[in-house]
Amino acid sequence: MTMAKINANYEALYILDPSLSEEQIAALVARFQSVVEANGTVSEVNEWGKHQRPDGGLLCADDLQRRRGHPR
Repeated sequence: MTMAKINANYEALYILDPSLSEEQIAALVARFQSVVEANGTVSEVNEWGKHQRPDGGLLCADDLQRRRGHPR
C-alpha cells in the first residue's frame, strides 16, 4: 500500500541575531533552505533585512538583556 502524496504550502519566518555578519546570515539562510529542500520545495525566499521600531525602541526583551549583558 502506498501513501498519498500531500501537497501543501507553508510559510516560515525566522529572526536572526542582528550582530551577525552578512556572511553568517547568508550561511544560515542557505542552511534553512537546505533543510526544507531535503523534504520539499522552496518556492520563494524574501529577506527583509534588519528592522528597528520606528521610535528607535527595542524589539523584544532579549534585546534589552543583550544590551545590559544579562545571561540568558
